[in-house]
Amino acid sequence: MLEKNIENAIEAILFVAGDAVKIDDIANALEESAVTISSVADKMIEERKKEGRGIEILRIGEKLQLSTSQKYEEYIKKLFMPDNTYVITNAAIETLSIIAYNQPVTRSEIEKVRGVSCTYSLNALLNKGLIYEAGTKDTLGRPKLYKTSDEFLRHFGISNVEELPKLMTEE
Repeated sequence: MLEKNIENAIEAILFVAGDAVKIDDIANALEESAVTISSVADKMIEERKKEGRGIEILRIGEKLQLSTSQKYEEYIKKLFMPDNTYVITNAAIETLSIIAYNQPVTRSEIEKVRGVSCTYSLNALLNKGLIYEAGTKDTLGRPKLYKTSDEFLRHFGISNVEELPKLMTEE
């Protein structure tokens, strides 16, 4: 397959996926080696950075993901979050779940579970009052700790987090 076709196929796959996709899975779909996909992806990442594009490709471990450039965050917020109101996305719901079941928890602990940045989700949840900063963790860097709020309990119609459904565990 021509390199330009590989680039276009990677871009299309990442657009439709809407989330991070394993390089090996892309390689299998395109019937190319993972080394080829990785190399083409690195080139795409650099080109987008160099050109200052609005859409960039992120490498997250052995996965790739489309993302908006932080350079244009201000414009995205104006359109999709007027008056500083945030949309609660599926990513924010995932982040909220991690906080609810593991609180108090740091941003890096959340990102370790999710595998992607959760900055937008944390801001959205803080803005909606569903979580709050509950001090700092007594460790290097003193990262902020997050907990669910009373608004979280009201929103989900529960009186305490013990009423949350039990997590399904693998046996």
